[in-house]
Amino acid sequence: MIVIADLHLGKISDSIITNNQYSQIADTEARLDELLKVAAEIEETIVIAGDVFNKVNPPTWVIGVFFDWLGCCKDAGVKVVILPGNHDGSVNWVNIGMLTGLNLDNVLIVTDITDIIIDDVPVMLVPHLPLAIQENIYETHGGLGEYITLRYAIEKRPDVLIGHGMPKGMDYKNDIFFEAGEALTFDLDAFPKFKLMVLGHVHKHYHMIKKGKGDIVSPGSPTYVTFDEVDDFKGYIHIDETGAWEHVEYQSAITPYRYVEIDLLQKDDIDFSLIENIAKGAIVKIKVLARNSLQVDEVAIRKEFNKHGYVSRFEVSIDWMGQRADVKTVLSEDSYEDLLRKHVGSTKESSRIKKLAIEIGNQIIQGVLEHVENN
Repeated sequence: MIVIADLHLGKISDSIITNNQYSQIADTEARLDELLKVAAEIEETIVIAGDVFNKVNPPTWVIGVFFDWLGCCKDAGVKVVILPGNHDGSVNWVNIGMLTGLNLDNVLIVTDITDIIIDDVPVMLVPHLPLAIQENIYETHGGLGEYITLRYAIEKRPDVLIGHGMPKGMDYKNDIFFEAGEALTFDLDAFPKFKLMVLGHVHKHYHMIKKGKGDIVSPGSPTYVTFDEVDDFKGYIHIDETGAWEHVEYQSAITPYRYVEIDLLQKDDIDFSLIENIAKGAIVKIKVLARNSLQVDEVAIRKEFNKHGYVSRFEVSIDWMGQRADVKTVLSEDSYEDLLRKHVGSTKESSRIKKLAIEIGNQIIQGVLEHVENN
């Protein structure tokens, strides 16, 4: 079987439009078509371990993209098993439930913890569970692992578990908006003995080994979903009939992502001659380090990069009181002028004296700041 996860169809915020199509959608379609050809050739099932869509109510055209692919899978004789993820989550699995109205007998939607045999391999499937169900499980059983152990207290449990979530203790965050709260946490010590656990949710590929148990691996997302995945090894998990697995790199091309940091603390000039090699055909995130916000000409920097690629994110961090801070944070703090005004305003002097003190004080502050900047 082939296991993938985290398609996040519908996320286009970090896309560039090419051939009248958003790059994130186009990249994911290319990878899905590649997987379809592979699955048809080796006659194996494709399992999607959660987060098919980016949110519960994706646009109709995005739903159509996925439905068209499922139809192509049916025509090719390829079975598809879908586990909803937390981005697909709602009380009734709204966007996944729409699939039940289609004439797709090759598609199986799993919305509850289920034992199944896929391509001769016994597998336990653990989709994301809505918050109300999670709370009930923890109240009645103490945890998800204990719940599965009791529910499937059979002599021989499946060696392979496929689910949507992350191992307990893993520190993982991204900037994706969550439709249904955080994904499941798998306490590996509480689970039945397993040979292989394949988990969605974390967009990067990872592989770890739990002592006395087995391998925990993530296929990662098919394309770049966030800038945290820059240079990530993108691929899918292939599991053979014995339960042995490998992470296979995609062959289809993908729009490159670039993270660029420009340091203006040490120098005032940007070497624009290097930009073409960095930004050509790429989605770019830029972070500028500067002494003050006036030093950063965002329009000019964006313009130079956009000649070759597309600047999707732009952040500025300035040296504030000897510490780096985001411009928004700095602007939210009281400036020296504000502090002066508050202090003078709290005195019992006449309004004329207060006004004069503020004017003279501001002149002194500006002189000091200019001296610090120039030295």
